[in-house]
Amino acid sequence: MKYFQSSAASAGGSKQGRSILKLEWTNQHGCGITNDTNPSKRQCNIVLQYMCQKLIVENPLDRLRDGTNSYSQKYTYRNGYPANLKAYNKDKKILYTDRGLHENWDWYDKCMQREQNGGLFTADQKLTVRNGYIRSTSTRQNPNGARSGYECPEERDYYPYWHPTPWIDIAVFAQKQENCPYYIKNSFNSHTYGECVQFYPDGVRKHAFRWNNPFECKCHKGTWVQFSSYLELAPEFKTVEECVSARKSTKINYIWGIPWDTKNITKKECMVAPEKPFCSQAPVNRINHLGNGIGGETNSFDWKLPYFPSGSEMRCVYRARYNISTDDYSTTETTSEDNEDVEKGIESPVQNNPVVKLAGQEFQLAINTAQFGRTFQDRSHVFHLMPRPQGCDNETINNLNVRGKRGNIVQVYPAVEYDFVPNNLEMDSEDLVHIQWTGSNTHNNKKYGNDGQGADGTDRSNILQMAKGGVSYPLAFADTTLWNNSEIVWIYHNELNIKPVDLALSMASSGYYTCLKAAQCPKTLVQDSKEEKAAMDKLLNNAPASYLGALLRLKPGRRQSGYQERQADTFRLICIDR
Repeated sequence: MKYFQSSAASAGGSKQGRSILKLEWTNQHGCGITNDTNPSKRQCNIVLQYMCQKLIVENPLDRLRDGTNSYSQKYTYRNGYPANLKAYNKDKKILYTDRGLHENWDWYDKCMQREQNGGLFTADQKLTVRNGYIRSTSTRQNPNGARSGYECPEERDYYPYWHPTPWIDIAVFAQKQENCPYYIKNSFNSHTYGECVQFYPDGVRKHAFRWNNPFECKCHKGTWVQFSSYLELAPEFKTVEECVSARKSTKINYIWGIPWDTKNITKKECMVAPEKPFCSQAPVNRINHLGNGIGGETNSFDWKLPYFPSGSEMRCVYRARYNISTDDYSTTETTSEDNEDVEKGIESPVQNNPVVKLAGQEFQLAINTAQFGRTFQDRSHVFHLMPRPQGCDNETINNLNVRGKRGNIVQVYPAVEYDFVPNNLEMDSEDLVHIQWTGSNTHNNKKYGNDGQGADGTDRSNILQMAKGGVSYPLAFADTTLWNNSEIVWIYHNELNIKPVDLALSMASSGYYTCLKAAQCPKTLVQDSKEEKAAMDKLLNNAPASYLGALLRLKPGRRQSGYQERQADTFRLICIDR
C-alpha cells in the first residue's frame, strides 16, 4: 500500500493538510472501563506504533521488507562483542534478503548483549542466565529468551521502554485517563533515553554494550548518552540557532539533539521530532470475543499520517501492542523485591498452578505466571508514505481501503469478510479521498477456506456505484453521478486527463482496464484499454489483486455508494459543502 503523507500545513496541530488512515483492532481478552458498577477482569493498555526509513538505506541488509517465504532471519549467539568492525560485519552477513525484516540485526544483538532490567517483577519464573547474567531477551513472559525475528522481548513486553527504540508512538489507550500524562511525558517521542556506548579500537561506535545504567556504564569505561527519537534528520540546519529558528517559522517540530542511531555521539544534529502520542482511556471490548466494541463498530483510531519535510518517500511498518494484567497484584508497585526467593523466604504473590482450599477441599487454579499478565502484538506488512502531489497541501486526505479476506465468516475469523474502511465516510467538499486496496493471489486457504467466487486462494475487490444502500445491482454508467462529479488529483498511471467512464472502468476492473476506447486513450494507456486488451474474466480472475487507485476531489451535494464485486458489501460516501 502507498499512502500520501500529511503536509507541512498540518504542523502545530492544524486540521489542514492531514492524511487520515483508520487503524482497527480486536483484542482477545478485552479492555476498557473498570469500576465498582462495571467491574473488569483485567488491567490493560493498547499501544499503536510505527517505524519508517528512506527507500535507500546505508546498509541494504537493514531495509524494511516483507519476506517471500515464512522463514525467520538467523541469529548466532556468541559470548561477548565482535572484536572489531570487520568481525561485526561478518556476524551480520547471515541476513537473508528474501526473509522479512522489521527491527534489524543490530537491535536484537544489542538486546542480547544488554543486561536485563533487574528491577522487574518476574514472579516465580526462572530467567535464563547466559555467561553469568540475564539478558534483555529474557522476561517473565519469555523466561527462556525465545526469539521472534529481531524484536527485543524486554522492549516488547514493557511500555514505555527505558532505552532508545526504533518505534515511534502513535497512540496509547490506557486503563484510566489519569494514566495518560505519564505515558505522554515518558514516550520516546519527546523524552530522551540513555544508553551505554563503547567504541572499537578504530573509534567506530559499537552497536551493543552490556551495562544498562549510567553508574555501571562509567565503571566499565563506557559513555552514557541521552538519545532522541526522530522522524528524519534535517541536515540543512547546521546550528542549534538555525534549528530553533526553523521550528518557530514553520511550526514543524525541529529539535536539537543526538539521534538515537547515530555513529557520532559527540555531534548534536537538527531533527524532525515525532508528535506527542495521542492518549485516552481504552475503548471497551468484551472479554474472549475478538469482535466489535460498544455500538457494534470495530474499535479504531484515525491516525494522522506523519509529514517528512525532506520530500522523501518512506518505507514503514506498523504494530499494535496489547498488554493485560489482573488485579491479583499491583501492576505499579510490584517489583523485583517480590520475586520468588526460597532462600530468603520470599513468595511471589502469584504462583504457577497454585492449590487453594475451600471448605477443606483442594482446588488447583490454572495459572501460568509467564502468561498471567502478558503482551500481545500484531504487525503490518511494509507500506509506503509518499509526498503529496503538487497543489493539495491544505486538503485533508481520507484513505479508503478494503479490509478482510477470502472465505466465509467462520473461515476468516477473527478477521472479517471483505468490507470497506471507513464504511461511512463523510467529508467536506474541499477534502480528498484516496481509494486503493491490497489483496493476494496466494492465500493458503485450500479446501476449507475458499468460500466465495473466483479462483481459489485469491482476493478481488472493485467499486461500482449503487442507486442506494440495500440493493444488489450496480447502476449503468449512464445513470451514475459519482464519476462525472470526481476530479482526479492523482492516479496510479499518472494520466489525469482520462474521461469519467475510464475512471469508472478502472475502479470496476481493479485496474485491469485503464480506459474504454483506444482512440480516446492517452498513448501510455492504449494497450490496457478495453478495446485492445484481452477480455477480463467476469469473476475478475485475471484482474489484479491490489489496486493503487486514485486521489479524487468530489463535488458536494451528491450521495454515492460503492459496491465490491465478490462480496455484497457497500460503503457510503457523502460529500458536504460546508
